[in-house]
Amino acid sequence: MLDQVWALPDTVTLIQATDPRKPPREAAEPPFTLFAGVFTNVAQDWLREAPAEKRAGRFLRTAVAVLDVEDYRRLRGGSDRFLSVVEWICQELRRSEPTPFEHLWHLGAIALGVGDEHLSHAAGRFPKEARFALAQAMTEQATRIAMNRAGISPVQLVRRIDVLTDRAALSLLATTLAGLDALADEPSVGFEGRLRAGIIRFHLSRFQDSLRDLSAASGSPDPFIRALAHLYRGLTFDHLHQASDALSAYQAAYDAFPAGQSAALRLAAALFLEGRRDEATEIASRATRYPATGDPWNMYGWGDYRFWDGYRTRLRAMVDR
Repeated sequence: MLDQVWALPDTVTLIQATDPRKPPREAAEPPFTLFAGVFTNVAQDWLREAPAEKRAGRFLRTAVAVLDVEDYRRLRGGSDRFLSVVEWICQELRRSEPTPFEHLWHLGAIALGVGDEHLSHAAGRFPKEARFALAQAMTEQATRIAMNRAGISPVQLVRRIDVLTDRAALSLLATTLAGLDALADEPSVGFEGRLRAGIIRFHLSRFQDSLRDLSAASGSPDPFIRALAHLYRGLTFDHLHQASDALSAYQAAYDAFPAGQSAALRLAAALFLEGRRDEATEIASRATRYPATGDPWNMYGWGDYRFWDGYRTRLRAMVDR
């Protein structure tokens, strides 16, 4: 069962799937308001009943199952009470010395957006993991923005009901930007930190600072980061009325991630305005012919979720050994 995304079979089947190759059994989705407590009770019983030599393996299988169910819950809008089950696994993992499995499990949990409390536990256990530091810097405004307008108010940018004035919002944004800037030289997350800082500065109409960040981010070997950096460079140049530079940036974004509809449609529009209508029509037609699978523009607000499939595959491989 652990070799595929579950259709969420009944709790007992889910927990007691000792054969990871067994196909899931179809069943109705249980109410998530009841699911968290039932899941925990059944899992604990299953672990207590295990022979001593199998207990550790059952716990690892349960830990992976919890993240898969959390993925299901997040995508389908189930009750957030299941986060208590995620935290139960986290507490159990923290009873022992840190392990590679725990490290990868935390990366998976953060990719699923499980919340600040869990993030602090993960960062405390693995203080050298730069992705945890980036996640701590990536407060909501750094993660959720994906729009094409500059000059929106800081309060709109923060989008928190407890932040009611532009002054308070700017203070929060300054803290976020300081955290992202501090990661600029981190090899594993520096490019993404510069990207997210550049996007915030774009929305604050700090265009030259934004271009500095986005130009740095465009050197990333990751096409996801590179495409978004060039896309926002194009948006910035558009706001500065530099049409030729915007067109070049949109072309670079499209080249970095040809399957992304957002860059393709921006490029098509820029080509159309340049009088290159045949090229514009061909690119726009190709972009709308297929679904925008994994478009960086759409995925940006999901934080590390783009890494989840890889983390899940590696976790299952560790359990199956």
